[in-house]
Amino acid sequence: MNSPGSYKNILVRGVNRIGDTVFSLPAVKALKQAFPGARLTVLTKPLPASLFKNNPCVDEVLIFDSRDAHAGIGGRLRLARELRGKGFDLAVVFHNCFDAALAPFLAGIPERIGYRKELRGPLLTRKLPFPQSAVHQVDHYLALTALCGAATEDRVPELFITSEEKEDALRFVSQNNVRRPLIGFIPGAVALTRRWSPERFAHLGDRLAAATGGSVLILGGPDEKEISKAIRQRMRARPFDMTGTISLRGLMALLGLCDLVVSNDTGPMHLAWALGRPVVTFVGAADIREIRPLSPRVRIIRKDLPCSPCIREVCPEGHTRCLDLITVDEAFETAMEALKETWNPETSSLSS
Repeated sequence: MNSPGSYKNILVRGVNRIGDTVFSLPAVKALKQAFPGARLTVLTKPLPASLFKNNPCVDEVLIFDSRDAHAGIGGRLRLARELRGKGFDLAVVFHNCFDAALAPFLAGIPERIGYRKELRGPLLTRKLPFPQSAVHQVDHYLALTALCGAATEDRVPELFITSEEKEDALRFVSQNNVRRPLIGFIPGAVALTRRWSPERFAHLGDRLAAATGGSVLILGGPDEKEISKAIRQRMRARPFDMTGTISLRGLMALLGLCDLVVSNDTGPMHLAWALGRPVVTFVGAADIREIRPLSPRVRIIRKDLPCSPCIREVCPEGHTRCLDLITVDEAFETAMEALKETWNPETSSLSS
């Protein structure tokens, strides 16, 4: 095994979801700081790959295309050959599935670090038992990098928007006569147990627009167009609905301009706080000990119920009371308090 400091070519097998990728960024930074002379490559799926653009800690991003080039057994062998040709001397496997550890093993990467899970212990040279109690996701990844000498106390993720992306976002604001404060809504989420109702988002949007004179910007992916449409049709004030019309990088740039982001517990919410924006987020079934945003600018609204926390996408008890108990009044008061951090009604300016 290499001694700490001797790694020259490091592979990070990233995770697949946006929020998890945000939580992994401090660990990526820790590796680069511990081994500044090493080349650091991230292997991940197409969507989270864009989060590493412009990141000074990452030298290359490789795409794991499980639906095409790397599909099936033949595709996995092709991936292993591609990795073998890169000459990596260390692989840190953040993703916890068997498949994620298999490719570095087949590629012959001499050191392979990850969690002992999914029967993949023999594929790893250094391993940790998978935590049985709640561990924050940031610490989950940092524990792995510490195994190879890349320990750190820096738990804050960083995202890097390019100057061109900032200019495009500012052009949108200017051309559409967007008013300050700009309030971003992220009403989608992968599971019903993470979605505050569109009706309440609409009521909240009207109250915030009336109280501040600002604009509401609805953001989300292509699969969330119906949710955003339901909000748009119910609002008396005219929101700007960009759902499904911009790239993930474009969404990041617009989030960076928001005076406030109001969001469900979903991936883009984690982009917002990592970009330094004040956030009000509704957390239903999730375990807050594992996914709490690590920013003092985030206000979490949640309700403790006997059945929480859980990780179910559909409530086994047939309700969503953990979210239904969150009222528009509570959300409005929390949002107005959060706005004080960035919005000056005297100048309608955005502060950093």
